[in-house]
Amino acid sequence: MRDVQHCDWDLPSRLEAVRRHTDAWNNLQFPTHKQIPMEHDLVIGNGQAWDLVSGILAQARPHGGISCVQMPCSIKGIPERKWNVLTEFPIFNFAIDVTQDLLVAIELVDDGMHARRCDVHLRSFTTGMVHPRARCPRITPLFFDERIRSRFSIGAGGPYVGVFFGDTGIWHLLTVFVIWDWINGNQSMFIGNPNFTSFAFISDELVLVTFIDDYGQVSLRILAVPRGNPVSFAWDVEYLCELRYPRLRTFVDDIFITSAPLTTSAAPIIPVAPFAHSSTDVLFTVILKYTVDSGAGAVVLLVPRSTILNHISSVAASSQKYLEWESWGPKGSRMLKMDLSDVWACHSYARKDVNSARCPHLSWKALPIETKIGRRRNPFDMDVVTSFPGREASIQLIPNNHGWESTMITEDHIVMVQSEREPTVFAYMAM
Repeated sequence: MRDVQHCDWDLPSRLEAVRRHTDAWNNLQFPTHKQIPMEHDLVIGNGQAWDLVSGILAQARPHGGISCVQMPCSIKGIPERKWNVLTEFPIFNFAIDVTQDLLVAIELVDDGMHARRCDVHLRSFTTGMVHPRARCPRITPLFFDERIRSRFSIGAGGPYVGVFFGDTGIWHLLTVFVIWDWINGNQSMFIGNPNFTSFAFISDELVLVTFIDDYGQVSLRILAVPRGNPVSFAWDVEYLCELRYPRLRTFVDDIFITSAPLTTSAAPIIPVAPFAHSSTDVLFTVILKYTVDSGAGAVVLLVPRSTILNHISSVAASSQKYLEWESWGPKGSRMLKMDLSDVWACHSYARKDVNSARCPHLSWKALPIETKIGRRRNPFDMDVVTSFPGREASIQLIPNNHGWESTMITEDHIVMVQSEREPTVFAYMAM
């Protein structure tokens, strides 16, 4: 946990709230339940215009701006609240950094058939107006054309904003990865046709990417945000460390990273709750989707931030920057099989991860000493055994006529979504 500045609670009240919050998680107590209507169902179909961040469900509005629902938490004294953040343009994709009151919004300017221009807007999340710290509040990438408009991925880390342009699916080449210093508008990194498909900031200066080489080797690579404006291709990019997966015996359909909260050094500048989880104590959830023996499957790799940082240090003085799976994965991570879902936001928060499953309510217990991904429909050419310690529990979700397609998590909530049927349904269970 970390203390926060913008709160008038005295210290004993904060400590009591921390104790009650810990007890609620230990006893899986989420007494408040509610469904949240979607602004319009197309946002789920595109998978690009909604997000779940810091207990807020944010949805792009059809004609501009975003609508927000702050989910409640009685322990922290947070009521449910709804509001709209207005913009003068429709938002195709967006990301939010609440610690810096930053809304990164992508606008596509069309001529009726194709996108003529892509603008990256830097706005205040609370007002929708130009962010007061952004000296160049609208960035127009000159390399953009309609061939790379199919998908975007946005991430923020302290003074930097990173964006994937194009189809980030495996083996698609019309892709560009760019990092900007969002405060001064300068471009810090440009990579054409990267061989990685997803990214997340580990810190203000370090980026974790999922990488697949020409031989199908999957790995996690750590890049440093350079000073200057290098233009390069994936094979020219120097990396600080590479953490390799076990060898695959099949093709990868997709691989991507999620984590929350943001691992940034920025302190919150908007009013927040009396305490929050430390942004340095997080899991990175790496979801790998594959097809093997004519069947689709997925595995999730849970990697603590500390594991990554420790191995960056371990290879710092070595000329060999990569580590084979056996030297880092079995004891430094936990790999699990998971149900397939197209809804991917917020599988983990801090050191907790959530996954949908059909099971009764079970209290917390220690994870098995080892978890084994065996050979039956195993995407790897070996049995994969991991043993990073943890605990597990299960909780009954609130009922829904069609079940829940995916389950997500925040610091204070369990959130469910069902997008396979219309209308799309979101619901939360809150402390």
